[in-house]
Amino acid sequence: MFAIALWDAKRRQLWLIRDRIGVKPLYYSIHHGRITFASEIKALLEDEEQQRSVNEEALYHYLSFNATTSPAHPLLGHSKLAPGTWLRVNEDGQVQQCRYWDVWDHTQPLTNASEDEIAERILSELRTSVKLRKISDVPVGVFLSGGIDSSTNAALFSDGDGQPVRTFSIGYDHEYPSYPSELPYARKIAQKVGAEHHELLLKENDLFESLPLIIRHQDETAGRSGLRAGLLRFETCSRCGRQSLPGWRRL
Repeated sequence: MFAIALWDAKRRQLWLIRDRIGVKPLYYSIHHGRITFASEIKALLEDEEQQRSVNEEALYHYLSFNATTSPAHPLLGHSKLAPGTWLRVNEDGQVQQCRYWDVWDHTQPLTNASEDEIAERILSELRTSVKLRKISDVPVGVFLSGGIDSSTNAALFSDGDGQPVRTFSIGYDHEYPSYPSELPYARKIAQKVGAEHHELLLKENDLFESLPLIIRHQDETAGRSGLRAGLLRFETCSRCGRQSLPGWRRL
């Protein structure tokens, strides 16, 4: 993933480039004869002349689809560079934008392939993807919910290595009828693949205590649950191997 800003001194041009899938955010705003850009909206709001009003069209998209799509942003005057896109700003203020990559340009129809062939192709691509992501300067771990996606990741990350993969799961301190615990499934998969498994149980007050931090780190509206759990997982993985994990149980 990447979000790149390049200044071409010879041509006097600024280039903004976002990765193909749009993993890394890249926000920008053009106002008062200048362009500001950053990977977080908070940086753009440091500009005192930056507009601070609601983008009603983006709000409509959020209320309809639980998300806003590029280039719209919930704040008027702010834009998101679309995935796989570059933006060029000339010295005279002329702006040009172009999509340099589209997933549909790299597809191959499998209309005549059997289900077994398709399954083998999918598994081969997954293995390649996991192999690439194993290349890291720090230990690699897997967020494990016990569902199909994360269980597949845990199994593939466990292939071919002498060291057990680290898996991380988050649950709640007691059962909620509206949200059954997935920890039993995560434990089964962790045991099956021989993972070094870690669990953290959240309490009801954990959400309320962390709301200010969650709101600060949300650069735009997102209609999905699990923000607190996700934040905890990322914080934990960033510390894993360097210090103890308070509240986490190793199973």
